[in-house]
Amino acid sequence: MKLSLKIEYSEQEYLAAVNNSTSVMAQLMGLMIRRKNEDEPVTVEAPPRKTEQEVEAASVNEPEPLPEAAAKQQKLLRKGEKAFVNFIHEWLKGIDMDTLLPREGVEQPDRDQLLRNTANGPTSWAILQFIASCGGLQRAIAKVTSDERLAVELARYIVPPASISFYDLADTYEHINPFKKDDEE
Repeated sequence: MKLSLKIEYSEQEYLAAVNNSTSVMAQLMGLMIRRKNEDEPVTVEAPPRKTEQEVEAASVNEPEPLPEAAAKQQKLLRKGEKAFVNFIHEWLKGIDMDTLLPREGVEQPDRDQLLRNTANGPTSWAILQFIASCGGLQRAIAKVTSDERLAVELARYIVPPASISFYDLADTYEHINPFKKDDEE
């Protein structure tokens, strides 16, 4: 039997639930540590519930997101874009840009090793965040190459080996053409 349950909380409700559960867990841990006699009954009191006014007042008094967080995110995205550009340039070495097939007589990079090094490298998270900020792999390739056709075709070559070597990258692939206009068939 499989049960699936989806519960949606507001941010205030979630924080209140986490605070309540943390308080109960702290009480339980304290009782376990202090308890000397095994026959002594254990009682746990639930923390007092906050009224709606207290929850709303807490949400009003929450500090605004720090500009430092936005600056850190922008720095991460720039780092990811730079690393992704390097990844794409390395991937395209030895590739015929018209057919996207390897050129004969040209040494090819080990693309599987490139994927593994990228997945295990220090910039993998930044690359994934950059791709997510673009809306997916095809859009990220289009952003760094300025070529939508190349983005669609190249993503089809990257995803199969990435599904083994760097599956988080493969998961960013859009399964539809994001550049196809609604009036096109």
